[in-house]
Amino acid sequence: MKEYLSDRLGFYRFIPVSESEDKKLKESFDKVITKRDSKDEKGLYNTFNEFSVVVFNLIDKKAGVGWTTNDHSGTPVPVFAAGVGAEKFCGVKDNTELPRTVMTIVLGEDLLK
Repeated sequence: MKEYLSDRLGFYRFIPVSESEDKKLKESFDKVITKRDSKDEKGLYNTFNEFSVVVFNLIDKKAGVGWTTNDHSGTPVPVFAAGVGAEKFCGVKDNTELPRTVMTIVLGEDLLK
């Protein structure tokens, strides 16, 4: 576990891990991987095992970020654009329209029809 986290995420090597954090990582790893005795956290688009949740929470803590949810909140997100085609980003749009809008500008075709 330590080798994997060190090689893949820089834990222990570049990101310091306290004794209590190490203990929590080991306990969740043993529960999930060794004993296969944990429930997954299911979200709208993903499923995480307990060990993954502990790892992600530790990364968040070390990076100094926090999230209100591990899922989508549904809160509108403002998008701003400048330059050619910026007017196509006005108003409220579904997030799935954004890549099509970009392609319409790039290719000069109306892909939204």
